[in-house]
Amino acid sequence: MKATVSTVGHFYSKEEAKPLIKLGFKSRESKCLLNPRCSVVIEGTVKVEIKSLEELVAFIEEHGQIVLNTSENGLDLVIYDDYME
Repeated sequence: MKATVSTVGHFYSKEEAKPLIKLGFKSRESKCLLNPRCSVVIEGTVKVEIKSLEELVAFIEEHGQIVLNTSENGLDLVIYDDYME
């Protein structure tokens, strides 16, 4: 099943951004100089193929907690890596 992946956070250190960039997220350098965690901005969403429960578990093990939802477009996965209301 196709899944749309997004993140709760938008600002990351260069090290934190690496797995998200590898997943396919677009990134740009941040102009924030006060906090090293704000050196990279992650933007947009990516599409991934999740074919089984095992693949979903592997995704969670690699990227951490997620919020899972369904929509008319399929599955929505939000990487829960920051505060969310």
